[in-house]
Amino acid sequence: MVLVNDALAGIDLDAAAALLPPWRLEKALRYVRESDTRQSVAVWLLLREACLRHGLPDVPAVAFGEHGKPFFPDYPSLNFNLSHCREAAACAVSTSPVGIDVEAVMPPDREVMERVLSGKEIRGVLGSPDPAVEFTRLWTVKESFLKLTGEGLTDDLPGLLARAEGVRFRTVVRSRYVYTVAGG
Repeated sequence: MVLVNDALAGIDLDAAAALLPPWRLEKALRYVRESDTRQSVAVWLLLREACLRHGLPDVPAVAFGEHGKPFFPDYPSLNFNLSHCREAAACAVSTSPVGIDVEAVMPPDREVMERVLSGKEIRGVLGSPDPAVEFTRLWTVKESFLKLTGEGLTDDLPGLLARAEGVRFRTVVRSRYVYTVAGG
């Protein structure tokens, strides 16, 4: 299940505060910019909605793996992942491992491309009818894979997808953002 909210400005922060556990509310309120607070709140509300749809009364206790990947220690068969950017918040919940990344469409920067993309991927971006969307798509594919595996950033981002054999990626492109879900 994937849930996305791209109407972040419409979130009633006062009403939402009552639905967040104290630790998550504290984390959300630590942000300097209200837009960042809204992203943090929105992604938690999506997780709450997904848990309710899975028959849970609320979001169960959350723990974090070695590289920060969240999980439910009391529900090991229910996997989730969260992501947010200035344009949207996204949540993926599955009975198998899952990773999700959402990013605002961003123009490709040559220096960044050379650090994170393979030569073939760079050529694909540069030859694309919409290089910004293609670059953002590749970025979300790679980050969703890293979030799926829970390994965190790696030095071999250009060659990363060579290790993704058997992983299914589903990418959705909207006018302002792109998200990709990675799973088995």
